[in-house]
Amino acid sequence: MGKNPNNTIQFCSWITAQRRWGMTGTPTQQIANQTGLRNLFFLLQFLDHTYFLRTLGREKHWNSLINNGWKDDSLASFYRLKHLLSYLMVRHTKQDLVEIPPPIYSTTSIPLSQSEKKCYNTLSASIKTNIITTSMKGKTSGWQDSLLNPRNSKFASEALTNLRISCCGSLQILPSITNNHWSETLEMLRDEHGADDTTLGVVNNFIWRCVNGELSGCQDCGVQLQTLFVLPCGHLVCPECIDSETTFCPVCDAPFDIDDFQRLQPGEFQPVIIVSIMLSHSSLLVVSSFCRH
Repeated sequence: MGKNPNNTIQFCSWITAQRRWGMTGTPTQQIANQTGLRNLFFLLQFLDHTYFLRTLGREKHWNSLINNGWKDDSLASFYRLKHLLSYLMVRHTKQDLVEIPPPIYSTTSIPLSQSEKKCYNTLSASIKTNIITTSMKGKTSGWQDSLLNPRNSKFASEALTNLRISCCGSLQILPSITNNHWSETLEMLRDEHGADDTTLGVVNNFIWRCVNGELSGCQDCGVQLQTLFVLPCGHLVCPECIDSETTFCPVCDAPFDIDDFQRLQPGEFQPVIIVSIMLSHSSLLVVSSFCRH
């Protein structure tokens, strides 16, 4: 009802009834506050709560008492809404239903194949690369592109879904990068950071191997990944060897500027997922450490 107030609520409101009940798993979706408040408001219309009834022109009461204050983070609006819901809503949990027996959990560990490990590690590295890079505090901020930014929740959800799919069968991930970004990284290493031909060759070889689905080793811990960080000194490291607070190379201890580090990364590796066989979905995975064996 909250999603389609103009049609569904109006139609249901025509039904003549002495009492009205609405049963829902959740009163409103876990979405933006203003949209969630709007959904609750239209549920009240169905319940025929006369003080806030739109047909009586009382939507202004809702706006003045709850909606406007909520925008300004007013505690008064929060307690008004809480009191209103406690007056209208009856909440039951599974613990209230003694007839339902407790669940029985069974866990089975299934080892990942080599191709699944490779796909999972590539996606995990891409997610960690985004979070680390956009969380670094330099002169410029990358927060607008971070997967932790609530505005990017759609892309964060897609990333978790891709992680789950990577463990469900045979597939291949081929990161792609534009030629302009490829060239910019090499030119920046040479012109701004004084990289020699050997270092440029190593970085160029890493990018070539990445877009061709091959692995390269982190020069600090040795883990084999498709995507790695390129440091201003020319070393290649994985997202587990540095974090958002790192300002020096873990391989040679050379300090680096955060803004230089962010600009140096070879554009945006766009992972292209090629699915061959998909089996049943596994449980949702949490990005932690890489599969090393």
